Amino acid sequence: MKLEKARDLAQEIQDRISPLCFDGKCVVAGSIRREMPEVGDIEIVCIPKPERFSAFVAALGMLVSFKTKVTKTSRYVKCWLPVAGGMGIQVDVFIPMAYDWGRQLAIRTGSANYSAMLAAKWNQMGYHGTSDGLLPAQFCERVSGNSWKPKPNINPVAIRKEFPEETDLFDFLRIEYVLPKFRNK
Repeated sequence: MKLEKARDLAQEIQDRISPLCFDGKCVVAGSIRREMPEVGDIEIVCIPKPERFSAFVAALGMLVSFKTKVTKTSRYVKCWLPVAGGMGIQVDVFIPMAYDWGRQLAIRTGSANYSAMLAAKWNQMGYHGTSDGLLPAQFCERVSGNSWKPKPNINPVAIRKEFPEETDLFDFLRIEYVLPKFRNK
């Protein structure tokens, strides 16, 4: 799908759900944020307000048909947005915890190679990405491949790195912030 069409569709979704999210915590990510001429899906990273979660789910439901169940503890929702005269487009909604917002926004913006470079950098620094955030490697165990989880009896809150903004991740990794449109390699 052409960027302009995908951007319009993403904006429609964002307009519906952003009032139900914390201020500034509903961002279109992925290839749209990177301004790629062709877009394969729509990716949104957002943090819904807990008291508005039911309305958030309803707002998504008005726009898309769900392929996955949405719950208060879900952090990822895969949806499908029907498009008139076409096959539609996949919509991925990522719902990170506030402390991991910046890291999730960076890796969900991509590109895949750029996200892999970020992950390689934090791995070199002795950390692993988990569903509980970025944790020191000695407190993690491999689930499979590049997937990690906290070891049993570990309190991630006490040891995780927090990235309330995307620039916080870049600062932690000691690399210069790169605008999304330049993250395509």
